[in-house]
Amino acid sequence: MATFEDQTDNLAALLDELKVEKVAAVYGISGGGPIAYTFAVRHPDRCSVLLTECGISGNLVHHSADSLKSKSAEVASTSTIFARMPEILGPKMALTEMLKMSST
Repeated sequence: MATFEDQTDNLAALLDELKVEKVAAVYGISGGGPIAYTFAVRHPDRCSVLLTECGISGNLVHHSADSLKSKSAEVASTSTIFARMPEILGPKMALTEMLKMSST
């Protein structure tokens, strides 16, 4: 299983491949919190802002494969909407809308 450090180094490598020196924001939601935190610590020169929404900061509980499959279906529709917001609304508007949703 990949560690948070492995995952964040892979994200940095992806940015290198895309020739992106720095991102405006790293945004971690829920279980994405640890990766967002780790990215900001390991690659502080690659991001200007760290945002989390209900980002966990404790130990992750590992679930069985069956449990994860059922959760995946439940989360997929919400995740897809969030993932496509920048594409649909444009990056600035998407961030504005996500911040509005998280502050209500």
